[in-house]
Amino acid sequence: MKNFIDKLIPIMFATIVVFFVACQPSDEKVNDNRQINNELLKTQKNLKQEIREQTLLVSELKENATSLNKIMSIDSPRYVLTLQLKQSHTSLNIGKHIKDDMNKIEFQMPVDQIFYDKVKKGDNLVDEFRSGSFFTEGSFGSWKMKVIKKEIK
Repeated sequence: MKNFIDKLIPIMFATIVVFFVACQPSDEKVNDNRQINNELLKTQKNLKQEIREQTLLVSELKENATSLNKIMSIDSPRYVLTLQLKQSHTSLNIGKHIKDDMNKIEFQMPVDQIFYDKVKKGDNLVDEFRSGSFFTEGSFGSWKMKVIKKEIK
């Protein structure tokens, strides 16, 4: 029995050595794994930085939203202008003038107090020649925007 054990020990030792040598990864695989690991670490670092930046952005947006809510709160006055936007054509064609009058739009726009105080009812804010229509269609027209109503809410 002792003779059997003496023969078995070197065989087991040789088997274990062969097993560990055969299972060792090649240098190429080790380098590839290290490179992948380094890339993953860089990606993780970049993602953490992106998360920090996005978190800061969200907190800034929340602060801005809070500020806007304070500005737009019911307690503070809102200065609102009602504006009229329409096209105006230089033409002897009555149909174009009727069309311009029918297509005018009115809308309200909140403004700050400085601008509100600067304009008067009837002021033209925009009176610009439509050069694109002139060059492409030969149309003499302009945009006109004027203040038709002022109110404080």
